[in-house]
Amino acid sequence: MRQFHSQPPMVSVFYVNLIIETVACFGVSAEELLEGSTLSAKDLERTDKRVDYFAFSYLLNRAVKLTHEPGLGFLLGMQMRVSTHGMLGYAAMVSGTLGQALELALRYTEIQTATVLLQSQHIGDQVILTIEQRLPEYPLGEMVISFLMAGFGKMAEMLTGRPIRGQATLSYPRPEYFTRFEHLLPGTVSFNQPSNTLIFAAKDLDSPLIMSDPVALRLSEEQCKRELQQLMAGRSFAQIVREILLDEENGAFGSLEDVAKQLHMTPRTLQRYLTRESLTFKEVITSLRKEKAQQLLKQNKLSMQEIADALGYDEPTNFSRAFKTWTDESPRSYQQRIMAK
Repeated sequence: MRQFHSQPPMVSVFYVNLIIETVACFGVSAEELLEGSTLSAKDLERTDKRVDYFAFSYLLNRAVKLTHEPGLGFLLGMQMRVSTHGMLGYAAMVSGTLGQALELALRYTEIQTATVLLQSQHIGDQVILTIEQRLPEYPLGEMVISFLMAGFGKMAEMLTGRPIRGQATLSYPRPEYFTRFEHLLPGTVSFNQPSNTLIFAAKDLDSPLIMSDPVALRLSEEQCKRELQQLMAGRSFAQIVREILLDEENGAFGSLEDVAKQLHMTPRTLQRYLTRESLTFKEVITSLRKEKAQQLLKQNKLSMQEIADALGYDEPTNFSRAFKTWTDESPRSYQQRIMAK
């Protein structure tokens, strides 16, 4: 689910503690790492504490500077434990299969960080797990991508008790330091690729987990749901849908099915949630089209055909007809009136 935040996205303090534990191996103390940040040692004791993206990035960069280790991202991933992911990690650990654990990660990643978007697809006998940044203005960077890639491999091994072999593609150039870590990874890695992915056999999703516990899974997933609800507090469901639809990377507004998929629910469930707020998906789309149309007309940079395309209309005449229904004036008249002010 893509989020648009007025404030920087947040990252769980569990990941800060992982950085502290890792740099300690280099003789760097927690106090030294935290120097210059807004965090204190007491903050690290709070399991509900979250730090903003900029504070987390500062600590990552400072960790590299203090340890003189450019490959710190891979080291962080290899040091990852189930507890690193808080309640989400515990829920994954007690799942029945690796596939169930992956589904939990896809559904509740935002509990731990609002900067990462995970997507999974089956192609033939393979699974492709793609790691993307949720927000263009908050790029993940080479170190975070390395951390996540190595970390997922490490977690899969911990959960199943065996290495899960596969392939990884990374979007950045091959760094010189990678040679020191290559032999530790359970598979091949390709650099300078279009996306950051992990590719493995679909049959591995059926691998049983060594700590599987159905009762514990039910309880821990309920806790994950509560944590996610708390994060969403103060935001209507309609607002969440609006934010997904406003994702410019998708071009024209997505369909009900597209949005439901990003929210990991059925289209019927999505519409039911909107109905509770006295709205329909069509009404949300119409409201957004009106707002975006007015914005584009004010900018006076696109032709009517281009605006119609951006809003998902086949013809400018269909756009003009809809706009007049919304505002009682034609797009051209609206634009001329606004420009004359």
